[in-house]
Amino acid sequence: MGVAQKMTILVAVQIMLIVSSFFTLVYFESQTVLAGNAVNVAGKNRALANAVSLEVLVADPGDDTLRVRVLAAIEDLERNIRFLKDGGSLGGIEIAPLPPKFEPELEGVTEKLDAYKGAIMAALSEPGAMRPDTVWKITRLGEDLVAASDVLATSLGRDTENASRSLILMQVTLGIINVATHLLMIAIIWSIFKRQAKRQARIERMASIGEFAAILAHDIRNPLGTIRNSAELLRRREGLPESAGKDLSRITRAIERISRQVDGTLGYLYAVPLELGPNRVLDMLRRSADAVEIPPNIALEAPGADCDLAVECDSEKIEIVFTNLLTNAVQAIGNRTGRIRVSARDGRSHVTVEFENSDARIPKENIPYIFDPLFTTKMEGTGLGLASCKNIIELHDGTIHARSGESQVTFTIRLPKRQGDGGRRGEKEDSPDR
Repeated sequence: MGVAQKMTILVAVQIMLIVSSFFTLVYFESQTVLAGNAVNVAGKNRALANAVSLEVLVADPGDDTLRVRVLAAIEDLERNIRFLKDGGSLGGIEIAPLPPKFEPELEGVTEKLDAYKGAIMAALSEPGAMRPDTVWKITRLGEDLVAASDVLATSLGRDTENASRSLILMQVTLGIINVATHLLMIAIIWSIFKRQAKRQARIERMASIGEFAAILAHDIRNPLGTIRNSAELLRRREGLPESAGKDLSRITRAIERISRQVDGTLGYLYAVPLELGPNRVLDMLRRSADAVEIPPNIALEAPGADCDLAVECDSEKIEIVFTNLLTNAVQAIGNRTGRIRVSARDGRSHVTVEFENSDARIPKENIPYIFDPLFTTKMEGTGLGLASCKNIIELHDGTIHARSGESQVTFTIRLPKRQGDGGRRGEKEDSPDR
């Protein structure tokens, strides 16, 4: 994933977080406002109930005007309670329907209202002025209604207070989350730019080193050829002392080592087109093993003749990889008694080849860098061998990785059976050791 894509994802995440925080706060703030309006509506019951009581005190059953005023006051009280229960908009005030948890308190208000209204209607139906006992009864029922309304208003008030606290807590929490996300984004962006700058510097450094290495490698190859031919001519001379033959053998081995390093350098610097064809894994492993001098203190275990796995590849380049890994294994074991085990197994779309050598390990901190160009812990190495192997394997749309135990190192190569047949798609399903 490129830097631009990573930045786009980070910005999109931050925008989504800001937008979601905004709408969350707007929603909960609106709910808090509606809850506060409900408290005000519930509190209005006290004033409306008192208004009804005042009208009743002066009401005369024989006076139609006073009777109408009492009924109108009762209607206002009933309308306010219905509004409180069902929600909606009334007189510029908007509230939500009363939550079910407040239904017991609302039922208490409704019961008191029915009793209050029944007593008033009974008193208004009697001829003459209201008797003192009737007024006292109506007043007491009105007080009961006011008390029930106060209970409902108090419950709504507590709920609104809790909602306000939750809103404040949510604002603080979302603020902290946004600040933390901003800081995380800054850290990630800084890390991306830092890695990018490091990568760019490495690319420029590699370009300079590569240019110099290519010139140096070409300049070394011709003198090496002359030295090799001269050593071979001297070896063929008759009467050559035995000590001189040994010296010439050392010279030849040194030339071969330098030649391999030069070839590895050129192989890494120049990408040569692949010459693809069907190749048996066992044949390539045998040719690679023949090219490496395996000392007697090291036992080589390779797949048997029944191994019939084949891949579409450039056999010459894959053999370079196999040879390089075998050579590294031999050098890692050195003069100690050890074992190199090469295995191959079949997968649905891949063939997996593993090189495991005993009596060696790679430090954990070096594992991420062993395929990097110029990274080496060997005095005679160029640091391009494993980097070149990785390039060759990736040219074949395969993968290579290493793991190290306490006393062994394993390199695992996965190659698609057919080029253009999915490549890394099958990596997971063919990777039981991951």
